[in-house]
Amino acid sequence: MACRLPGFRRRHWQKSPSCGPAAAIYADVKKKGQGLKRALQPVGRDQLEGMATGALLARLQRLLRCEESRDCSDLSDDEIATVANLILFKADPAWRLAYTDVREVLGTRDHMPNKS
Repeated sequence: MACRLPGFRRRHWQKSPSCGPAAAIYADVKKKGQGLKRALQPVGRDQLEGMATGALLARLQRLLRCEESRDCSDLSDDEIATVANLILFKADPAWRLAYTDVREVLGTRDHMPNKS
């Protein structure tokens, strides 16, 4: 059952009540990249350690922009099947592994205090 607000396209609808509060309808509007553009290639821990800190922070942001689950997505099963080897949803165990790996590698980097 989809909740539709006037003026929003299909991707901005909330497909089921399990997707969260009504604020979740607006959350997708702010996301960069839509649909399959949010999919991320899994990267090994050794490759993460070789990345620059800025690249790790960008990867962390991309991981946080992934959709919550398949139930909350407007993608068809065929579209999801085309990126089966990529990280697309936060509910995927590969997302959790990628997220913890990035956080752990960032934890080993030097912290630079703010200028203020």
